[in-house]
Amino acid sequence: MADHILKKYRFLFFILISIGIISGFSKKLENLGSNIVNSYKIWQIKQDLILIKTNLDLEKSKQGLYPPEHRFSHWFKENLSKKFVYNFPIDRLKEPYIYKTLNKRNDFFISSSGKDKIHGTKDDIVISSIK
Repeated sequence: MADHILKKYRFLFFILISIGIISGFSKKLENLGSNIVNSYKIWQIKQDLILIKTNLDLEKSKQGLYPPEHRFSHWFKENLSKKFVYNFPIDRLKEPYIYKTLNKRNDFFISSSGKDKIHGTKDDIVISSIK
């Protein structure tokens, strides 16, 4: 009788063990997928910053100075809004870019807070006019 009960519940036991294994791996797969997506977003942010810098450099060649900080969002909408599929000044991680001018608007830098979403840390993504 015990053998019959064991056979009857063997399939159920197999299913429960399979669910346990899958659920253990699913968290790892979810984390791996999330890391891949975030890495791709970081790469996209770097490409976006290059495009923004190129257009800022064109603006400086025409106007003699980079746009002032308070007009940056407006400048971006006028010059680049059709090239981006998200609302500026938000990066692809949905965090704000920081734009600062230096040396009386002869230089600039833009930063994204990076993966940790905190500005001023090691993983910030920064591009500037300063070589």
